[in-house]
Amino acid sequence: MLHGLQLCQQMGFSMVQVESDSQVLVLVVAGSFSIPWAVRPLIRAIRAILPLGVRLSHCFREANTVADSLAAVGVACSGHLDYPTLSSLPRLSRSLFVLDREQVPNFRFSLRR
Repeated sequence: MLHGLQLCQQMGFSMVQVESDSQVLVLVVAGSFSIPWAVRPLIRAIRAILPLGVRLSHCFREANTVADSLAAVGVACSGHLDYPTLSSLPRLSRSLFVLDREQVPNFRFSLRR
């Protein structure tokens, strides 16, 4: 979240909406939940950027599939990744983006035996 906010700041965006599928992170950044000591410097850095027109909200993972797929790519990669265009996105992320843009619902299922 911090790197994304810093990138938005560098690009001159004045109004940013951040949706996170981590409700704990949203509550910690909003000040409604105590900050775990290990991430205190990161949360303070995020809060320092927030007054710049950033709106932070929680969304369910099913509504955040594009970001979730990109996070999986980032975990598997050791370097910096930059996707300046839709066509440069990984195939799965690009497909999920197109489905999201077309407002196709996404459901999470669990198989019970």
